Amino acid sequence: KRIILRNLVLLIVVPLLLAVFVILLTLKPSFEYASQTILYTGLASGSSIEMDKKFNYQAANTAFDNLINIIESRETQEEVAIRLLAQHLMLKEANPKYIAPAFFDKLKLKIPAEIYNYVETGAISDGDVATNLKSKSNSDDLFPAEISSINYEKTVQNLTDLMKSSSTNFVYELLNYGEDEHYSLEAISQVKAMRISNSDLMKLTYTVNDPGICQQTLAIYNRVCIKNYKNIKENRSDAVVKYFEQQLENASEKLKSAEDELLEFNKASNIINYYEQSKAVAVVKEEMEVEYNSKKTELAGIQASTKRLEKKLDIQEQIQLKSNDVLEKKKLLGNLNFEIAMLQSEIESSSSEEKLLKMSELKNQVTALTTDIKTSVDKLYSYQNTVDGLPVSKVLPDWINNVVESEGLKAEIKVMDQQNKVFQKQYAIYAPAGANITRIEREISVSEQGYLEILHGLNLAKLKLQDSEMSANLKTIDPPFFPLKPIPTKRKILILAAAFLGIIFTLGILLIMEYFDNTIKNATRAQKTLGIPALGMVPKILLNPKVSDTSFINNRLIE
Repeated sequence: KRIILRNLVLLIVVPLLLAVFVILLTLKPSFEYASQTILYTGLASGSSIEMDKKFNYQAANTAFDNLINIIESRETQEEVAIRLLAQHLMLKEANPKYIAPAFFDKLKLKIPAEIYNYVETGAISDGDVATNLKSKSNSDDLFPAEISSINYEKTVQNLTDLMKSSSTNFVYELLNYGEDEHYSLEAISQVKAMRISNSDLMKLTYTVNDPGICQQTLAIYNRVCIKNYKNIKENRSDAVVKYFEQQLENASEKLKSAEDELLEFNKASNIINYYEQSKAVAVVKEEMEVEYNSKKTELAGIQASTKRLEKKLDIQEQIQLKSNDVLEKKKLLGNLNFEIAMLQSEIESSSSEEKLLKMSELKNQVTALTTDIKTSVDKLYSYQNTVDGLPVSKVLPDWINNVVESEGLKAEIKVMDQQNKVFQKQYAIYAPAGANITRIEREISVSEQGYLEILHGLNLAKLKLQDSEMSANLKTIDPPFFPLKPIPTKRKILILAAAFLGIIFTLGILLIMEYFDNTIKNATRAQKTLGIPALGMVPKILLNPKVSDTSFINNRLIE
């Protein structure tokens, strides 16, 4: 307390001087403006095509980490910086909504003249006018009235190409050297992204010394990060869709080739429906074989009966039967019966009046020839009875009937033999055709199954793509606002801190000086230092200018 009272003036003056010094230094403070924007991500609880999709806390955190990394990536920051620079370069004059006049003039002085060659200023077509108006309506005031969105995008591309062309151009240096307070990657990296609690919302904040630049930087950031995140999500799923589409095209070609092979085989073999046709052929052949065997059996019986009747006839009669006239008529009768059988088969397949007339004519000829043979035989046989005593009139009609029937059966059997040859040829075609058709149908079945599996995979991939598009559809629910008031400065705190530090610093120095002061200050220290009792002490009253009559006081103290 004694030290403080003794140095009270010093303890007051030093803090005041420091406070005044801080006031002088902060007469023109650099005000900063802050703005923020909020994005809805839908990563945690957003809608999904997968109806049974369950919430995964770790997956949601990973998705948010990915989004934050995309927002803070160098590529995103470069695009934001170039878009902000392109916007300011295309302004004809300073607009506080986008950049303050002081910073605009500073930018004009800093930008080399050749950089303006990369700024697109060409006229736009009527079709681009509509696109420009639509882009402006959806850009959250990203473009001033005098800036065309078409030219803006071209300018951004030109500056991007220039930046990537080398490491010595102005744009590259502006972005990477970190000296610029608005366009450098170091300045853009001050945009902070954070998830709001455990919600689907992402907040982006930015603080800079210009309110227009603050708002526009966040607005551009919104567009860029939404676009980049959507591209990454969709391109990843789109690659899978394209793979399945290519595989589906290959499978379709393979299936079509197998089906074409079956079609050509059926055409070459005259097959409409193999299984029905082969079944029909088998049934007809079986019926024909039964009928063929029946005819053969019947013919054998008639021939045996004819021989027996011939044995019953006299030898002379047998000789007469072998006469040329009867044999010729017999041969002719056989030919007629063959023609009748052939014509009968044709009539069964397709009848016509001409064939029916011909059939009637042939039958009349057979009847006439049969009568002729009978008459000839009657004339040849002069005997009334056989050698066995049977009447000739009874034996000969039976023999004639057997001969006629025998010749008819032979004709039918001959036709059936020809039909059997046709069926054998048909069987020769159908036998290997079954194995070939089975092989081709197996190839078609395998190709079809592969096609269906790939089609199923394609449908799943498209669903995944649609799900990714839905999950990647970031939306700005709170656009960045234009900060009207700067962030309150810490000038008062700095002044108070300077005064407080002045007091603490001065008091500390006084205490240190007091601690290291080895002078005799009181009777106790005098006794301890001299080793003898102290009678008294004479104060240094000259330090107090208010004391008067010093001689009197000194004499009294000595006494």
